Amino acid sequence: MKIKDFKKFFKYIKTNKFGMLWTVIFMVAAQSCAFAMPAIMANIVDIGIKRYGFEIGVDFSCFSHEILISNQFSYMMEMGAKMIFITLASVMFSVISRRFLSKISAEISSGMRSDVYLKVLNMPTNEVDKLSVSSLITRATNDIEHVKSLILMSIHLLMPPFMALVGIYMALRTCAKMSWIIAFGSVASVGAVFVCLKLTLPKMRISQLLNDRFNMIVRERLSGMAITRAFGNNEYELEKFKKCNSEFTDISFFINKVFAFIMPALSTVMNLISVLIIWLGAQEIANMNMRVGDVMAFTQYSVLIVMSFFMFAMIIGSIPRAVISANRILEILNCKDENLKYETANSKNISGKLIEFKNVCFRYGEAEEFAVKDINLSVKSGQRIGIIGPTGCGKSTVFRLLLGEYIPSRGEVFIDGVNIKNISRAQLSDIVGYVPQEPILFEGTVASNLRFGREEISDKMLFEALDIVQMNHLANAEGIEECVQIGGSNFSGGERQRLTLARAIALSKKVYILDDSFSKLDFATDKKLRKNLFEALEDAIVLLVSQRIGTIKDCDKIIVMDGGKIISEGTHEELLKSCEIYHDIAKLQLGGNF
Repeated sequence: MKIKDFKKFFKYIKTNKFGMLWTVIFMVAAQSCAFAMPAIMANIVDIGIKRYGFEIGVDFSCFSHEILISNQFSYMMEMGAKMIFITLASVMFSVISRRFLSKISAEISSGMRSDVYLKVLNMPTNEVDKLSVSSLITRATNDIEHVKSLILMSIHLLMPPFMALVGIYMALRTCAKMSWIIAFGSVASVGAVFVCLKLTLPKMRISQLLNDRFNMIVRERLSGMAITRAFGNNEYELEKFKKCNSEFTDISFFINKVFAFIMPALSTVMNLISVLIIWLGAQEIANMNMRVGDVMAFTQYSVLIVMSFFMFAMIIGSIPRAVISANRILEILNCKDENLKYETANSKNISGKLIEFKNVCFRYGEAEEFAVKDINLSVKSGQRIGIIGPTGCGKSTVFRLLLGEYIPSRGEVFIDGVNIKNISRAQLSDIVGYVPQEPILFEGTVASNLRFGREEISDKMLFEALDIVQMNHLANAEGIEECVQIGGSNFSGGERQRLTLARAIALSKKVYILDDSFSKLDFATDKKLRKNLFEALEDAIVLLVSQRIGTIKDCDKIIVMDGGKIISEGTHEELLKSCEIYHDIAKLQLGGNF
């Protein structure tokens, strides 16, 4: 990750800079308290216990036993009071720093999730297809937490050097001869950490990719649960899940197994340091070069120093994993925003009265073949255009180009003479109403779904839209407040399709794209609904895709597509005579009743 890329995350630090500053101040204060304790403990042993509380240089042999005990008690109480005060201060400073850190952590996570979610909402469709929904979910959850940890490391990274420098100064002041023990312990601790990281870092990248795949499989299997049960394929799906789960588990187990050696290794180093200090310290005490309290203090300083190097190594070592997550987040944040299309002077006045495709060709991703090619089409306000053709001939792709989801590989799409490249998503959504092949409803109420995109729509307009799609039983105050479960699972397929049609109608658009939106309806409902729909939308452009001849036969013009091209166009009667493919479809569906 480059420095300029890291600047994208710097704004989260800048937003919380004062909180971070106070966190560092209180962390330093808490750690300073920890360094004060060994010196007090040394004084308790060397002065309080051995000298009855009298400082070195004072001859306490001339005092009576009662005075010695009284002075020792007073000194011990004084030192104990200091220790209690320092401990309470350390706890208070730690609690305050943790509080600041928790607040910063929550705000960073919240800010990043909002930014990533907004980016995903405005991300070009081809980028969503490339990254996959399951990967986007993982990036918006797990990876954000890793990046947040990376940002918070900038605070924690300051503490180990502070601890090490202060600890080394205090230890050297106590006994410089045994400083090599500290060096040995620090090198051993850092070495153990880096060995573990050397083994695990290559696996961490694989682990995140497997996590994406795991989420994708779980999401796909749960959404297709009904199909799995209907075909009695539970065992097969269970085996696929077990295989993916096993791979993910194995690599996670390997990482955890390697890291499990860190704490035992650190404990071994700490114990070895303590043994060396006591062994060498005993000799120094025998030679009258050190006091017992000094040995105790040196031991504690050594542990603090080694811990600081261990912490530093752990923080530095965990950065690569966080950087992997940061790069995955940057793939989203660096993605060109679909709404960053510039507006021309004419684009502000578009009203959806004329749609034109001029020599439009488009291919998906790195595909060699065009999904649609040489599309030329002109539709005026008030026209009803039907589109029909074999599966995979490019019908839906044409609509996705009009919706601005994809940009033509060649050629241009115009609305009222303005190139669609110069029209923002917000402008397009004001003009174009879209009803997809698969009806999508959101958890809430009927009213919240029909008002999706425009909260100010009145109840009366909702009732009218429901009447048009023949859901009169919901066209009342009680009906529009009926609960809609996730995905609209408490409604039938036909009801969901009609509700999505009602949603588009209620928004009063100028262009309507109905992508096979009558496929789940019976023929009688289809016919009546289309009649109501065409009457209600008489001034709008209606583009209607269907596999049913009966659904599109009354359109002003019917376009027949095959192999990504428009092969013929005309009215129902004209195409029966001039287009063999259309004639064959009509014969299969309608028999002799053309």
